[in-house]
Amino acid sequence: MPVRAAAYRVGKKLIGAVPSWALRARPMSVFEVTLADRQSGAATRTSEHQEPIDGERIGWVDSAEEAVALGPLAAEVNRLAWNDETCRVAAVWSQDQPTGCLWVARGAYEETDLGLRIELAADEAWLFAAAVVPSRRREGVYRRLFDFVLTDLASAGTRRALLAATWGNRASRVAHLRFGARQIGGIAAVRALGVAILLPRGAVQRRGSPLACRAVSMRVA
Repeated sequence: MPVRAAAYRVGKKLIGAVPSWALRARPMSVFEVTLADRQSGAATRTSEHQEPIDGERIGWVDSAEEAVALGPLAAEVNRLAWNDETCRVAAVWSQDQPTGCLWVARGAYEETDLGLRIELAADEAWLFAAAVVPSRRREGVYRRLFDFVLTDLASAGTRRALLAATWGNRASRVAHLRFGARQIGGIAAVRALGVAILLPRGAVQRRGSPLACRAVSMRVA
């Protein structure tokens, strides 16, 4: 296992054992997918497993009850935030059971544990909180879900999709690069005892906030 990946797993467990109000930290890379490039074929697309397999359904969750039905695949904070407008989720269902989900934010995306707020333009979307049940991993579930979401966003006039991957999460980084994303910047985020310190790099820019405060807003140029 690469050193960075091992450090990521150990660090995640250690920080997860500390109360969220006391300490949270996440160094992440920020990626973008330009949707016009995907439509024109200039970017790498998910050529394999694009279509749902037999007995599988992919679509947007259209009710709070269905969002709750995602169960352990979705954190409670996301299930409660679902509103089908600024916070949406697409899911893969097999035999009426959820096998994967991908959340999408419009307008702004907030990680309150980190004191981080990403401000989005009207034609941008932030992808977050992707999950696939362990028994269905390596079957192309997330590839089909990712392709569905980006195709639908593009048809609705979205210019680009943005997402972040933790530095040590090699699987996520490699997958999104393969799907046509490109790294454009990063954020080193630490929030300790209510004070947030966020250091942006690349295309990620601070929005009118001091170095350290309760929450810091960012914008991706």
